Amino acid sequence: MFIVDVIPLSRGIQKETLSYFTSKKVPRGAIVSVPLRLKNVGAIVVDIRDAKTVKTDIKQAHYGLKKVTGTVTARFFLPEFIEAAEYTANYFASGTGAIIETLTPSSILNELTKETFLHQNHSRKTTRKGKTTTQKYTFQAPNKERFAAYKGIIREEFAKGNSVFFCTPTVDDIAQIVSSLCRGIEERTHVLHSGISKRKFLDAWNTAVLNKHPVLIIGTGSILSMPRHDVNTIIIDAEHNWAYKRERRPFVDIRIFAEYFANALGRRLIVGGAVLRVETLYRNEIGEFTHFAPPISRPLSSAEQVFVDMRKTHTPLQLTSKTFTIISEKLKVALEDAQEDNQNVFLFVSRRGLFPVTLCSDCGKVVSCRNCAVPVVLHKQTPRKNSQTEEEKRMFLCHKCGEKNVVIDRCQNCDSWRLTPLGIGIVHVEEKIKELFPNAKVIRVDKDSASTKKKAAALLKEFLETPGSILIGTEMALNLLHKKIAVTAAVSVDSLFALPSFRTNERVFNLLMRLREKSVKKFIIQSRIPETPLFQHVLNGNITDFYKEEIDARKTFGYPPFSTLIKLTYTGTKQQTEKEMSRIKRHLDGYDLQIFPAFTSKIRGKYITHAVVKIARGKDKPGGGPASLRGKWPDKKLISLLRTLPPSISVNVDPEHLL
Repeated sequence: MFIVDVIPLSRGIQKETLSYFTSKKVPRGAIVSVPLRLKNVGAIVVDIRDAKTVKTDIKQAHYGLKKVTGTVTARFFLPEFIEAAEYTANYFASGTGAIIETLTPSSILNELTKETFLHQNHSRKTTRKGKTTTQKYTFQAPNKERFAAYKGIIREEFAKGNSVFFCTPTVDDIAQIVSSLCRGIEERTHVLHSGISKRKFLDAWNTAVLNKHPVLIIGTGSILSMPRHDVNTIIIDAEHNWAYKRERRPFVDIRIFAEYFANALGRRLIVGGAVLRVETLYRNEIGEFTHFAPPISRPLSSAEQVFVDMRKTHTPLQLTSKTFTIISEKLKVALEDAQEDNQNVFLFVSRRGLFPVTLCSDCGKVVSCRNCAVPVVLHKQTPRKNSQTEEEKRMFLCHKCGEKNVVIDRCQNCDSWRLTPLGIGIVHVEEKIKELFPNAKVIRVDKDSASTKKKAAALLKEFLETPGSILIGTEMALNLLHKKIAVTAAVSVDSLFALPSFRTNERVFNLLMRLREKSVKKFIIQSRIPETPLFQHVLNGNITDFYKEEIDARKTFGYPPFSTLIKLTYTGTKQQTEKEMSRIKRHLDGYDLQIFPAFTSKIRGKYITHAVVKIARGKDKPGGGPASLRGKWPDKKLISLLRTLPPSISVNVDPEHLL
């Protein structure tokens, strides 16, 4: 007789473990059928124990154990996958079931309980390798050099009879990755992502699992749940990308799971990117990672590097909405030269709309959303095709809650008429470029002009196929642009520094480095804060000096990698939030808790409040696991307390920001 702990594969069931008994010994990772809520449901076996070892506990239990009704799949998940999920759940103060559910494609989870889904012995089709010590590498190099090395790694593993997992943060880059890596090995390459139909996804999954030869699996983090024993290398590319960290519960980070998974398998892990995260570079510095190849910390560029101090375009006394310059003379000349040579130009703008801020010139009050108190953005509303009027109207749009309002003509605070729109929005830049270059093909790509990725891809295709065209885009366009452009320019990035986040400098630096890498002839940065050292580091391609300054600042203020941050969030009425935060403070007595309103403190009448616990890194020499850098984390006592908090309070370990 055996006792098994399982996680139900059923919607509406809390994904925590339940216990049952069975006369047969089933392996971890098997899918079994168990009685639950008057019906049989599928469940994942995460642990099994001989009933003799827990005989006393069974007798003292105030409930009776039910019997496993059957085995659906002898083994689906690798035991090492379950082990890594358990470690990851502990790290993020979550449940193992929630982690497994997040890391497994929903189309696969929905099919697992069907006996027709894959042969039950499918996971034995590949040869299991002996476990060895995990080798963890960092690989910092420009895209071209990095992918050339990846091709060599994949072919080397194939020659040894090993498969490779290649993870990317989003589906946006998959087509480019496939074209860069898969020439000549198409039959051994399997691509899985949410952009394909369920039937095609299941067919691709089955084909990849049943392939007796070594394979290359390309996709987002969910591919790691695929049960192939012969995987010897896991590659996490573009590891700087925030998309690896899930923005909703259970707030898991694929990069952390991949490291635990590589440890459990005893396989090689490579994290790569043009610019690695500050935390990763530090872990390399203290010996937790090894360089796969000498890091390229000063990538070369063929483009002329230009910085424009926009303060010199006017004096402070001349500054009004009419005199506020958004296209410098140097950028204008670069655009004229590109037009003459029939070359393409990409202009990056950080904000959507016409003007990001509208300010009362008399009392200084910023026009804000009535629902969430966030400054509203002035947008242009284009009339519909069947509209009787062709006049373009303006409106205020809140980018946080989506509230739309007509443009007011008086300040709601002091009743002044002097409302002044300020800042640089992408529509404002588009209007100015069309005014300066009326004959040029101007294409705008942002969330407003391209509501879907398909529309955005179509606009980018049109841009690339039209010589001499000008693309104006937000980060959405930058993420989808995979070819080099003659001239690139950051028209406005200053507003990004306004976000009070300890990762702000790192994000801006990474964004500008990506923009720089795409430049062939000229790269221009416009700014009204020229004293910021970051800009010169970007123009010089100086990753090393940027890292030194950033790591010193984080050490001074105790930010990651010198601590682990845990953000607790509650949303409710003002009275409810005050009550809940007091309760949390009592619950976590003994831990230093900093309570503060969210950056956007109110959305649709609900107040948002954060409480942050900072766990300082221990003084002991760190070991080799993903949590070793955090020293005192995971903290068993604190994790136990966090797991007993009500569901209305979200727990986010290692948040990307504290906003």
